[in-house]
Amino acid sequence: MALHNCEHGFLDLARDVFPEYMRLLRRSMATPFSSQSFYTSGAGLQSIRKKYGPSGKDFRGCYVFIEGGTTVYVDISKHVLSRLYSHLNAKNHQGSSFIYKVANKVTKISHLRKSPSSVEYQAPFQMALNRIRQCDLAWVAIPNALELYLFEAYACMELGTKDYNDFETH
Repeated sequence: MALHNCEHGFLDLARDVFPEYMRLLRRSMATPFSSQSFYTSGAGLQSIRKKYGPSGKDFRGCYVFIEGGTTVYVDISKHVLSRLYSHLNAKNHQGSSFIYKVANKVTKISHLRKSPSSVEYQAPFQMALNRIRQCDLAWVAIPNALELYLFEAYACMELGTKDYNDFETH
């Protein structure tokens, strides 16, 4: 019986499917998108979907943030364009776990999560937001949920994003 309608076994995923997704992701990374189009004036979700989405729609997939030519963060979403919009327009850690991770690595703001409007929280948060807004973006569509979840770890390992990606559970 197939799990999540995935038609591949684990060995097929590791040997054939994930390398193909990685090839497609690397092709996207070779000509990345500017994150600026996700947060500048007039950049609403509808216009972003129309510009980047297949048939003007959002899609399930894996996306990466690229800083100075180096991939720094890998994540997945069933709504990639909406999630990128959320990251790049976040007001606090609930809008972007990536911004929170960047800010916390520099200034250890984890103890301030209950007061995100405080100056002690906002200054490093804004610094981190400004930093990721300088990143480029790339993505690959992965329609199957199981393949998507497993590919995230594969991509993190392939791209070496250990600074901001982890798989600790709560």
